[in-house]
Amino acid sequence: MSSVTCQINRNGHLITCLLLLLLMPAWAGAAEKIYKRVLPDGSVVFTDEPGPGAEVVELPPVQTVPALPLVVAPADEKKKKEPPPITYERLRIAYPADDMPIRENSGRVEVEVELHPPLQRSAGHRLVLKLDSRVVATAVSGTRFVLDNVDRGTHEVVAEIQDAQGKTLKRSPPVIFHLLRASRLHPRN
Repeated sequence: MSSVTCQINRNGHLITCLLLLLLMPAWAGAAEKIYKRVLPDGSVVFTDEPGPGAEVVELPPVQTVPALPLVVAPADEKKKKEPPPITYERLRIAYPADDMPIRENSGRVEVEVELHPPLQRSAGHRLVLKLDSRVVATAVSGTRFVLDNVDRGTHEVVAEIQDAQGKTLKRSPPVIFHLLRASRLHPRN
């Protein structure tokens, strides 16, 4: 074990020296004894080595505080800290209205979707439009679709919000519309 000596002269740095002596057991692996000697010039020496005229200094026990145990959050708690998933309150086809006849000889049909809150593009969400159960359009921004060359007859349109993996998060109620197109087989009377 290495020797530690603290000498206090008459100008005195007693507090610094005593603090060092109090901490010394922790540094020195809890030294067994501390000795004090007064030199002929009046200065005081503290050391861990006995010498002529040295007396043992009784130090109070070193206060220790046990370390708090490290608690690692389980994986389930980490998931709780993630933001809650987005819940869409409203998704519906705003246009065309249900059971609406649309007269359009070119077969062009406009579809307007209403949703709240807005589409969460940062989460990879997209708006999917289905006509007669087939995907006909996908959008990550905007809520208006234009369908070209739709056949005459009765059709069902549905909007879905899907996540990045294609899982449906919300589905609108279906809307039925009737596309009326002029025909050479059935000329107007």
